[in-house]
Amino acid sequence: ALGGDPIARASLGEMEIDRFNYRVGSRHYMIAASCGFQLALDNVLNGYKLGYVSKDEYTSTLRAYKDASDAMKSEHRTKADINAGHSHKEDSRLFSALDLLDQMRNLEIGGGNA
Repeated sequence: ALGGDPIARASLGEMEIDRFNYRVGSRHYMIAASCGFQLALDNVLNGYKLGYVSKDEYTSTLRAYKDASDAMKSEHRTKADINAGHSHKEDSRLFSALDLLDQMRNLEIGGGNA
């Protein structure tokens, strides 16, 4: 995990969760998700829903995940995905989540309750 492998980092998160160290496990998942690991991002969302991850942490992790995913994209890979018939549902889901978080933040800044 120290070398930056997101799967190893997510495995550490799983081990911490199994030991009931939810906050520590969530941190490992946030690091793995920031490297572009989708399963870890799903676990960060679960941590957010359960209260172990703050909204700001989830937002920054979501943005880091998007940045890592964008960095892994290339024109050649996109064409190959289209030719293979792969959809980009997770991209639209990610953008929807980012839009929702921006709306929530704007409500807080504007004085509304979110």
